[in-house]
Amino acid sequence: MAQAALDQERARAAAALEAARAEASAHLAALRTARDRTDSAIRAGLALQDTAGSGRAFADELQGALTAGTGLAPLGAVLEAMAPFATGVPSASTLGTRFEALADSALSIGQEEAPTGGPGRISAWIGALFTGDTPAATVDRRRRILEATRHDLTRGDLASAATLAAQLDPPALGIMEGWIAEARGRLALDVLTDRAVALLTARAYQTLAAN
Repeated sequence: MAQAALDQERARAAAALEAARAEASAHLAALRTARDRTDSAIRAGLALQDTAGSGRAFADELQGALTAGTGLAPLGAVLEAMAPFATGVPSASTLGTRFEALADSALSIGQEEAPTGGPGRISAWIGALFTGDTPAATVDRRRRILEATRHDLTRGDLASAATLAAQLDPPALGIMEGWIAEARGRLALDVLTDRAVALLTARAYQTLAAN
């Protein structure tokens, strides 16, 4: 009887040990899955941030972020808003380089042919009548706006630079309007990208905490 009781106790202990091993194995598998999902979310966020910020197309990175954030409704809305930019938006440094060439072109308007002749003088007079500026005053104002825009770009304030450039006179604005649209696109994309990365990072930490 004593041997039988001992055998039963051993059997119960073996069963308990096997159950503990199975539970530990399941928990380890869950942790590994959580780790993989966490790594995937963080990698997807970093890839999206790097590619979108570089000016390159980021359709693949957008899909990767969407997959990593499956079921995360706020992220889906942010990524949907980013989709129109997926073909790429010039980086801040590229915009700075482009500005210089465009600024030279904008500044040269009206300086190629000084309105000294009769028709030119009449045209300048009519323009001044409606704008309140002489051609010289218009060019001076244009120069000051472009210099202020350049200053903002050098200190990394793209938002202020775009706002200033939008204040140019119509002929100069015609040259700069494409650049202004790209600058505003870059600003919007940066905000959306930061939001997407924040949501993916939060998802990663939530996944770890749940396990």
